[in-house]
Amino acid sequence: MTEPAPREGFGRLDLILESAHEAFISMDAGGVVRAWNREAERTFGWPREEAIGRRLRELIIPARYREQHDAGLRRFMETGEGPLLGRRIEISALHRNGNEFPVELTISALEQDGVWSFHAFIHDISDRYRANELQARLATIVEHSVDAVISRQVDGLITSWNPGAERLFGYSAKEMIGQTVDRIVPPEREGEIQMLLDHVLQGEPVTGFETERVCKDGRKIDVSITISPIRDDTGDVRELSMIARDITTRKQGERALEQAFKELEEMNELKSRFVAIASHELRTPLASIYGFATTLRGRWDQFDDEQKRTFLGTIEEQAARLKRIVDDVLVLSRVEARKVPRVAREIDLAVVARRIAEELGVGDVTTIEVADETPACAEPDHVHRILLNLLGNSVEYGAPPYVIAARPQGEMVVVSVADAGEGVPESFVPHLFDSFTQAANGSEAGHGTGLGLAIVKGLAEAAGGTAWYEANEPRGARFCISLPRA
Repeated sequence: MTEPAPREGFGRLDLILESAHEAFISMDAGGVVRAWNREAERTFGWPREEAIGRRLRELIIPARYREQHDAGLRRFMETGEGPLLGRRIEISALHRNGNEFPVELTISALEQDGVWSFHAFIHDISDRYRANELQARLATIVEHSVDAVISRQVDGLITSWNPGAERLFGYSAKEMIGQTVDRIVPPEREGEIQMLLDHVLQGEPVTGFETERVCKDGRKIDVSITISPIRDDTGDVRELSMIARDITTRKQGERALEQAFKELEEMNELKSRFVAIASHELRTPLASIYGFATTLRGRWDQFDDEQKRTFLGTIEEQAARLKRIVDDVLVLSRVEARKVPRVAREIDLAVVARRIAEELGVGDVTTIEVADETPACAEPDHVHRILLNLLGNSVEYGAPPYVIAARPQGEMVVVSVADAGEGVPESFVPHLFDSFTQAANGSEAGHGTGLGLAIVKGLAEAAGGTAWYEANEPRGARFCISLPRA
């Protein structure tokens, strides 16, 4: 048994206990408080003068624990044993205002001259409990978040990967923890990671950065990323927290809206150009038809048969021109609306080419060069219109001789129509296949709506091919299309 310390020592000990940062309480064998330091006053709300002399169970022990407290005290006095002595335990304590709060305490028993006393150091751990509760709450939020919540070290190694990340990217936590984030970054965006890291290491979080990431199955998805630094006690960035939100649906909507606006602008421009062309191209044949028909009707008896036939021939010619314009506009509208019917059949390109050359009256100055075994597979009417437009374009803008050629190229057949004219001005080549555009032929502008080449390209693409222009050697122009081989 420890010998009593001298009175001077007790004074120093009281001073130490009074300035301690933990509540210190002593009670006798009857449970009556005998010591109560300043921190005990602050922790439990009872002044020393009110606490000393009262039973401890009435001051700081919640009602539901008081019977256990009394029983434990009796058991110790009878057996000298107490399960709580010498251990650090966490339990609820009672404040003077009636509120309970968590504390951590250690209890020791001391016997002097056959008299037992009990001494406890008690520490309020409410802040720790609140922190733990907050951490648990945050963990629950992260666990059930629909967003991907990822933590990674500064060197890129992933340290946590929530179920939201598993759902979004397809990788399990087991597959990703310990790996680098490069696994979900497209190759063309590798430099982006370092840029974002530099930004965060400067103390500036990244918020709502929109980019692309790669899923386990190879799909690219649009995501919005927020990155925040996680600092240690010294203020250094230890880890990074990243939240990735799937914005694929929104980005698809935005792109669709942008495309719709673009198409609307193109249609408005197309309409404006059509009105400009139509005001001239439709008005001219209509005026001619109307003028000749009116004159013929009003002066029928004054014209002989030859003059009447001439007038009717002009009306017929202008009506045919008007029909071609209307047909071109209707075909182009179907092409641009992607409503071109596609009934593909095997086509002998040599036969079609000879027929069109004769139809345009240039059979004697047109060479057909179609390689053996090069039948195309396309809609016959479309191929006829394509070659009619291309050869007609050469006749109007170019000069003979004309060459229609076809050669196999892989799974496609390349068909070309060439002439020996002046060729297409280099500045106009990028606009050749635009609607309502015409290049000058020498000093004269071409006659027509400027729809022919746009129709050619649209019908070729509808068949599964495309159309393009090449300069002819040594002189002239060559227009080409590709069609699937039969």
